[in-house]
Amino acid sequence: MDTALLPEELIDSDPRLVSDLKVGETGYLDFVNFIVKADRTCFVELEGKLRQAPGTMTVTVTKLEDGSFSAIVPANTKYRPGKITPLPGNKLAPVTSIAIGPLTR
Repeated sequence: MDTALLPEELIDSDPRLVSDLKVGETGYLDFVNFIVKADRTCFVELEGKLRQAPGTMTVTVTKLEDGSFSAIVPANTKYRPGKITPLPGNKLAPVTSIAIGPLTR
């Protein structure tokens, strides 16, 4: 008896990271990879995995020409500045503009 092979289109590729975004490209990032420091400055973790599509509590990020990011944060996602810290050794990139987006479910 031969075993069936999973079709190519059902094989998940390695996830893309925030660092893989090209200038002008937009991606979706889990809220835990959007870092708000105690002084309320914001950063994205460059090693954060991008999601395929927006979802619950995802932040939309776009890479800018200077290597920083703009972000759209869902209106119902709340942060405690300084509460979520990046893992030691993770690289951060600054967020230079923030907009409040629609509510997510």
